[in-house]
Amino acid sequence: MIDVVEQLSVMTEKTGEKPSQTSDDLALGATPAVIPFRLEVVTLWTRDSIDLAESQLSRMKIVSPSGKELFSAERSVDLTKHVRSRGRQISIGFPFLASEEGVYCFIIEKWDAQKEDFVEVSNVPLQVSITGK
Repeated sequence: MIDVVEQLSVMTEKTGEKPSQTSDDLALGATPAVIPFRLEVVTLWTRDSIDLAESQLSRMKIVSPSGKELFSAERSVDLTKHVRSRGRQISIGFPFLASEEGVYCFIIEKWDAQKEDFVEVSNVPLQVSITGK
């Protein structure tokens, strides 16, 4: 692995004053703040049964400490020709709630046709701390 991120520290403009954006603001249609930096989430998918070719739908979500979904992206995983497939989700920014320190999660899911819903297959934490200058 190259340049693995475990923690992200965000500096605010004023000493001791944390931004006022909350998860309730998202419910009212506000967009989350975005920290500008290049981020790539890499996944490796394998067939459930090596002999059975398949195609899957996957989804990556970024969820705040309060459980609010800040980002979601779906992609098809083609396992018809190969047993394994690597997926890459590239972003030039990380969405976050300016008032929420804590553990943000990258949740990786796959579509379950029997449940007719996505099911979680991986959860990668990122600690976000907010401090004043």
